[in-house]
Amino acid sequence: LKRSSLAPSTAACIEGWLMTGCHHELEHTHDVPSNASNASNATSYTILSHSHIHFHNGTFCQLPSWDDFQVHLGLYLGSLFFLVGVSMMLSACRSAWGGEQVARYLRKIVRDFTMSKVYLIIQAAISLLMCGAHVMRLEAEDPYGNIASLWNRLESYSCFLYLLELLVVWLYDSANSSGGVSGISITRLAVDCAVVPSVLFRWFSGSQLSHFSFSYVASLRVYGLWCAFRSTLSIYRQGVALQLVHAGIALASFVFCMAMFVQQVETLTGPTWPIPAAPSFANVMQAQRWDLASSVYFVLLTITTVGYGDLWPRSVLGQLLTVVITTVGIFLVLRTAHGAFDAARLGMGGGGHYERKTSCKHVVVAGTPSYQVLCDFVQELYHEDHMHEADDLNLVLLLNPAMRSTVQAMKAYFGKVQNRHLRHRVWILQGSALKRRDLDRVSYKDCTMAWLLPNVYASDPEREDVENAMRALAMRRHTPYVRIAALMLKLEHQPLMLSVGVPKGDILCASEVKQGLLGKACQVQGFTAWAAILLKNTGVPQGMAYDVNRPWLTEYTKGIANELYEVSLSRAYLGAPFGAIALDVLERSDGAAFLIGVVEEALFPGDETVTKLFPGRSVYVGTREDRHCKGIFVAACREDIMQHPTDRNFSWNIEGAAPLAGGQTSAPQHPHAVPETLAAAGTQGYVREPRDIEADKLNLTEETMAAAASLRSAQGVRTFAKVSQREAERLVGGIPAGRSGMLIPEIDAEGADVPEATGAGDVAKALLSQHQEAQREAEREAEVVEIEEEIAADARSMALFQRAVKFVEDEEEEKWIGRMQMPEEQEMDDELWGGPQPPPLTLHGAPREPPAALLVRGGHVLILALDTGRRNKESGAAGSPTARASRESGSKMRAPGSKHGLAQLLRSLRAGIPRHRGRSVVVLADEVPRDWPAAAAEGDAYLVLGPPLSGSVLRRGGLQQAHLVIVHQLTPCVTDDPSTVDAEAVFAVKLIESLITAAGKDIPVLCDLMLERNSFFTPHLQRMQKSGKIVVAGSDVPEQKDGQEDEQTQPERKMHVEDTQLPFYLQTRFANGQLFVSRVITAAAANMMYNPALASIFQELISSGYVVIPVPEDWSGDNYMQLFTFIMRRKNLLAVGLLRKLSARIEEEEPDEVEEVAPTTGKGGDGKSKEKAESAKALAAAVAALGEDANEPVHVQRWSPSDCPSERCVIVMPPGDMKVADHDGIMCMLPRTGKAVLPKLAHF
Repeated sequence: LKRSSLAPSTAACIEGWLMTGCHHELEHTHDVPSNASNASNATSYTILSHSHIHFHNGTFCQLPSWDDFQVHLGLYLGSLFFLVGVSMMLSACRSAWGGEQVARYLRKIVRDFTMSKVYLIIQAAISLLMCGAHVMRLEAEDPYGNIASLWNRLESYSCFLYLLELLVVWLYDSANSSGGVSGISITRLAVDCAVVPSVLFRWFSGSQLSHFSFSYVASLRVYGLWCAFRSTLSIYRQGVALQLVHAGIALASFVFCMAMFVQQVETLTGPTWPIPAAPSFANVMQAQRWDLASSVYFVLLTITTVGYGDLWPRSVLGQLLTVVITTVGIFLVLRTAHGAFDAARLGMGGGGHYERKTSCKHVVVAGTPSYQVLCDFVQELYHEDHMHEADDLNLVLLLNPAMRSTVQAMKAYFGKVQNRHLRHRVWILQGSALKRRDLDRVSYKDCTMAWLLPNVYASDPEREDVENAMRALAMRRHTPYVRIAALMLKLEHQPLMLSVGVPKGDILCASEVKQGLLGKACQVQGFTAWAAILLKNTGVPQGMAYDVNRPWLTEYTKGIANELYEVSLSRAYLGAPFGAIALDVLERSDGAAFLIGVVEEALFPGDETVTKLFPGRSVYVGTREDRHCKGIFVAACREDIMQHPTDRNFSWNIEGAAPLAGGQTSAPQHPHAVPETLAAAGTQGYVREPRDIEADKLNLTEETMAAAASLRSAQGVRTFAKVSQREAERLVGGIPAGRSGMLIPEIDAEGADVPEATGAGDVAKALLSQHQEAQREAEREAEVVEIEEEIAADARSMALFQRAVKFVEDEEEEKWIGRMQMPEEQEMDDELWGGPQPPPLTLHGAPREPPAALLVRGGHVLILALDTGRRNKESGAAGSPTARASRESGSKMRAPGSKHGLAQLLRSLRAGIPRHRGRSVVVLADEVPRDWPAAAAEGDAYLVLGPPLSGSVLRRGGLQQAHLVIVHQLTPCVTDDPSTVDAEAVFAVKLIESLITAAGKDIPVLCDLMLERNSFFTPHLQRMQKSGKIVVAGSDVPEQKDGQEDEQTQPERKMHVEDTQLPFYLQTRFANGQLFVSRVITAAAANMMYNPALASIFQELISSGYVVIPVPEDWSGDNYMQLFTFIMRRKNLLAVGLLRKLSARIEEEEPDEVEEVAPTTGKGGDGKSKEKAESAKALAAAVAALGEDANEPVHVQRWSPSDCPSERCVIVMPPGDMKVADHDGIMCMLPRTGKAVLPKLAHF
């Protein structure tokens, strides 16, 4: 060795070896002069024997050798296979060691690792530090690579942090994946196992004398960190510049790693491995110098296929590595160039592609959804209630290239502060689902699920459904196994989706949802709010202060947090009755979770999934082995659902199971069924409920007191009337059997019974008999009078009814008679118009107008069909466009209008209830619906043609006698301002409520809106408590004289202002079931990912029967959990909510009468018209007086069907500890199997 060329530390090291007596075989050689400056010969020594050398003062004293390479390679392969094997073992038995809980705990930590920009920058700095330390050792003046000890410590300490992250991520992936290493990035694991063990071995081992390690492999780790950092950036910043930066980093990390690998292999000392080098390469080693610059130079020449030939590897491993570098390098260069050109071509207008991430799953949304539909979908998909399910979920939007305005609007939406947390999770691409290339861009074959969303507010729903059916066909052909959830606008287009292979359970029809909810709302008050809360995730806004003027809001918000969950039922429940399972879940969850149905998923292809909502308390669940049974639960969160342990038998006992001989209950022959010996009623072992025991005690006390009173009466009659015991019992009556012997007999001095009374006793006896006979005669006369009064009242009612019907019929007849013209008048009209008038056109489907009897009787449902989009499209001429087109074409039939889907509304209205309970439906429309024959086939459906907002048309439809009014929008109002899509619906609500208010009626108006922000234009209709006047909350009230203001004015104005700031589901109109927003449809489509059977569940919801019953009289103060149990056990009903008064804490006062405005007549009216007006007024007064006599206002605390619907709100599945009030109504679901016990006040 040259003494002059050695570093001082190295020279001291060699002197130390010699001083310690270590003998080395040295060879005296002479250096050959290499240049003119080194002309003199210098003595050097070559170490021939490789003795065992140790560290001295923390320095390296040996060059890297092939032995070091083999040791580090063994560490790398051993650690890699060890982690992979243990990961697979942990994943296989993760249920035994609580893998799901560990994954849930580590999810947030790992998310910080992969999504925190600060942490990613720190990890990148650590990786760069390792690469820099390796370069410093390579380029150091000392040939053994000794550098400052500070860099060694920094590298080692940083490696410990690297190791900690590796173990945490590895444990999370092992616990989160069922396949172990298949669920994590194998590339990252390979890189980490190369860097961490190698650096730590060099730090802890005292036997390694060189600086050899694989720390330069951390350059690949830098590329992985850059990819993670890039995913955190906004999707709008990933343009051409970022693509070029990405390609540069990928190429630089690869070139550096391969260059260091080649340099390391070519500079190792000792015998080459695995095959010794040829002797001809001995002199090449002296001629070539492999440093950083030359190694990078060699790799660049290799991957660009230039190859000057001035450098080449001498070892076999280096030559094989050159082949790999050439192949991978060329591919990398081509891929980089292609990515840059592709990014430049596609640009930022929705181009690019989605890069699939192994640690995340993604879903795809295609179609033509509008901006509002996409916003509603994204908010529902990433709702905070789905935080655990959507934590690793990415959304890819594949929008039509023509939807540039929607893309720009979505960019602005994600740019808002409250939505920036979604910027790295949502990708917006433009393309067509009909093209295979665009489907490959979104990684469709690797997605978890796909949606086809239309524009819910489109004016041409048929086109939207047909285009989505074509998209579904292309997507099924591309990848058949990906689940597609389709949202269709019209139910009649459902066969299109079925024909392309989309299952029926994955199709949700917007018209079916809307018509079904509106139909059920006519049957059960508050059903729209109840169903919307379950289909859409709702919650109380943070920081919302409750208003003292809204006492109901505190209890109402306890139910809006509930939603539907599909959870696998415990195997212990299989074979048990539904009622027993529901009560056990309720008890275990402490009233926080309710079981309302079951889903039997098919395990074999070809079978359909069966969904059942409340099949009946005695219906056995899970009796088929070829089905996977899930429960449909209603709870605030999934963690609230508690079930019976799987490893323990479930013992059940519920009334309603038919007992067999010997007390055995018939249970199905199922391997998981656990039958239990049940004692029948009245036999030994029968367990009664504490409530029944208390009721029996009270009944026994009442019977005992009544018997004692009867005995005292009989004893008094016998004593004072001097009658015998038998006669006293006959006169008093009502003495219970077996107690007559308790009468104390009157005895004389000799101890004999008193004989029959004579003298004064006979007089008393006669008087008593006469009094009793007179009393019986009075009772008979009162009964006769009561019967006669009832007959007279019925006769008066029938006479008034016949008189009213005759009056209406005469009026209609006079209208038709007035239209008839005399022959002379007909000739004059023909001359004036140039010919005879064409006959009226025949109506499609022969619709009928409502009969006069129905309008007088009332109680019907009035539907205002607003087809604004069709009118705007066909406008441009006077009169009806369809009628004008029919006349021009020469057809004798009036062309029908658009389809209304009324048949689905009628089926939902009358589903699950007796036929005679169904209500009649009157529709107001401009044109005859195209599907009117299907609606007329349902029966009791009538049509009134004319503008729905016309006062005469509303009177012809019987507005003031209606039970419910529905403002139904068939198509939105198409204008330049999207916020005015609900303009006509809002105006219709205002008009109808003003007419109802003027008439002194309180008829609920159910409003159908497209946008939820327009809900504050339709405030809740309220009746002021003190004045008795009906006002609209938030409307302007005239100022009082002398500066005084009505006490109700300020609270109402404040309530209206708050309604404009609250979400629609917290507004009063929605709470009492008088508001429907189309956003619910989009939310239900998004929730199909978390509840796969949601479409089937909704169909069960609208096809089930519902009933509202009052709270039992003695349930004051008991909680809802006890009420749910009682109704399930004793009445075979499923309680799904409460109807509570809005003024539950305010004492009700009876409203005052509303003054009626006398009708006015025109100036041209004659005496006959005045007489008819006076007769009509007298008839209306008589009918109103009769109604007041028949329905006397009775102040009752219990719920009654005659209560005002606008004064109650619905509480969806309240918590089990909520107290039940006397005035509450219980919304119950009727069973599919078995009979329910209904009280007299039950309302269908």
